[in-house]
Amino acid sequence: MYRFDHEDKAEVGEVIRSYDFEPMTDRPDSYIEGIVISKQDFMYHIAVQNRVFAGKKEQVQVGETVQTPMRLVMMEYPDRIQKVEV
Repeated sequence: MYRFDHEDKAEVGEVIRSYDFEPMTDRPDSYIEGIVISKQDFMYHIAVQNRVFAGKKEQVQVGETVQTPMRLVMMEYPDRIQKVEV
């Protein structure tokens, strides 16, 4: 059913970038980056370190966490979730 599965992109303790929308040359990027603190229920749970919306860096709250799905039915593409080398 899922064309792409990002479950094996990163492990707990590694840093990932999760895009909101597929990057395109005519549109600024929107994504979050952070440390994977757990993987459960087909979600990466991330301690946010960096947030970019429409190409502009936004303030991250101390202790902020988010979840990003490992699989999407719609609007999925191969590099939506990327491991970030630090």
